[in-house]
Amino acid sequence: SKLATSEDITNWKLTFPNPSGSAKWDFSNGKATFTAGGWERNVIYQEVQVIEGKSYKADALVSSTTGVEDSWFEIYVGYTKPTANSDYSGDGNDSTWLRGINTWAGSGKSAFSGKISAVGSVNTNNPDGIFKATKTGTVYFAIRSGGNNMKGGISLTNVELRGIN
Repeated sequence: SKLATSEDITNWKLTFPNPSGSAKWDFSNGKATFTAGGWERNVIYQEVQVIEGKSYKADALVSSTTGVEDSWFEIYVGYTKPTANSDYSGDGNDSTWLRGINTWAGSGKSAFSGKISAVGSVNTNNPDGIFKATKTGTVYFAIRSGGNNMKGGISLTNVELRGIN
C-alpha cells in the first residue's frame, strides 16, 4: 500500500478508541503519520489472505524528522484480530513481530528515513522478519505504535507483505 489514494487508505482499519485520544494516525500527503504521548497507543491493520506453508516478508518506508523518545512502531502478522485498547502482539509470540522501530531495542531515537528493515530494530527471535503461515486463511497485518513522546511522529508509506516462496 502506497497510501497514495483513498482506496489505499480504506484498506486499513483502526482500533479505537485510545483512552485520551492522543494517539493519532494522520493519512495525508501519500503517507500515514502516527503521533502519541503519555504512553498512548493504537493499531492500524488490514486483513490479508495467506497460504499454509508459505513464508511472507514485510517491509515499508518509514521516516521521522525528529526521532522519538520511549516509543515503538512495529509490524506484526498474526491470526488474532487486533482489538481496541490493547497492544497488539500478533499471536502472542515474538515470531509474529516482523519489523520495528523501538527505542528500547536501539532504533528511532534520532531522525531517520528508509526501509524499516534497514533503519529499524532487529527481533532477535525473528531476525529476518519472516512470517510462515501455519494455515490457509485470513491473517491480520498490523502496525502497532505508541509511546511517551513521539515528537513529530513516524511516517509510513510503501507498505508491503510479500510471499517469498
